[in-house]
Amino acid sequence: MDNRAAVYDDARAYSLRDRDLHPELIDDLGHVTRMRLACRAAENLMLTDDALARAGTNWATLQQKIRVWVASNGQHQYHADVQAFVDDGFDRKVHDLKNIRNILVGLISNKPWEVLVGQSIAAAILDANPNVGEGSLSDYLGAKIWRQIILPAR
Repeated sequence: MDNRAAVYDDARAYSLRDRDLHPELIDDLGHVTRMRLACRAAENLMLTDDALARAGTNWATLQQKIRVWVASNGQHQYHADVQAFVDDGFDRKVHDLKNIRNILVGLISNKPWEVLVGQSIAAAILDANPNVGEGSLSDYLGAKIWRQIILPAR
């Protein structure tokens, strides 16, 4: 029997996108399971409680570090962007962090944000009792991603 053809009989593909300003829910197309993050973009995942704990900090401590940074860096090219994040009430799930992601990760860790997020996702897969509340990695990834990617990887 030729097993090569069997590999494609029930093939699945996954499409994972930033939510940006779109609704989180997105329909699948054929064999493609399409998903959007529950947070605005992948950068927002570094501000989850899980990623912050992995870096040895927490949300309240980071907020204070951000306030100090704003007070001390008035001439920085992205000062207005960080100030807007503060003025918007530190909306870590929805705020557009693209311009300030490197500033934020510098206040969190010496790792690139992508590494911190990747390690947090890997830890969530291994955690028998992951945090699933508001501010958690589960909350920011969204229910569909959690069900389709994280839980099956356990």
